[in-house]
Amino acid sequence: MPEIAILIGVQLRRQKEPVNPLTELSVEESLKELHLLAESAGATVAGHLIQIRDHADRATLIGAGKITEIAALAAAVSADTILFDCELTPTQQRNLERELDLKVLDRTQLILDLFAARTRTREGQLQVELAQLNYLMPRLAGKGIMMSRLGGGIGTRGPGETQLEIDRRKISAKLKAIKHNLARVRGGRGIRTMRPGRCSPAYRWNSMSKCGRPRSWCPWVTDSPSPCSGVITNSTAPMRRRPTGPIR
Repeated sequence: MPEIAILIGVQLRRQKEPVNPLTELSVEESLKELHLLAESAGATVAGHLIQIRDHADRATLIGAGKITEIAALAAAVSADTILFDCELTPTQQRNLERELDLKVLDRTQLILDLFAARTRTREGQLQVELAQLNYLMPRLAGKGIMMSRLGGGIGTRGPGETQLEIDRRKISAKLKAIKHNLARVRGGRGIRTMRPGRCSPAYRWNSMSKCGRPRSWCPWVTDSPSPCSGVITNSTAPMRRRPTGPIR
């Protein structure tokens, strides 16, 4: 059963132009793009709200009145996920989840999830996992506090470590292993591409829009288009194409 999501956009009056700094689109257009991202991830979008503020709240990004409005809308449509069209700080995300008692995600986390679902190459999978762990690390604060034995006072001395520190240690070890595996994969790729007798030069460039939609190859490079579709991040794997003409 698909998740039911509500989209939240935030516009600050102090901005010179009413655009989302992540997408450089207007708040409304950026929410439309987020709508496509959510649907690509398999969610059903049940509505959206826009908060206009003078400045962002450090604790929750949005005001208490808007949080109440979101909670009421979520209850009315039975939503279980709130998607913010911006980057939330770890503190803001935790506070919002506590206030709403719902899963709260930001645009970055949604895009990372999409790439994780659609990346097929080993190198791509390692890169996405590395990005996800780097995203997760600062968001572990506050986890496992009940298991802590490192605080001051009677009953807290002696051996032991918080669950938070265990999680951080595991993630740090995982990050080190991923970086090592990435180096091995890239080294192996370099050996494969340097084949003896290869006479045609190889070129590489990125062809991806800001929202993750693959763009078509330039017609003067190759007559074989990339498999574009209306699904955002539909293709994240590298593609090889043979040039149809000389490249100067």
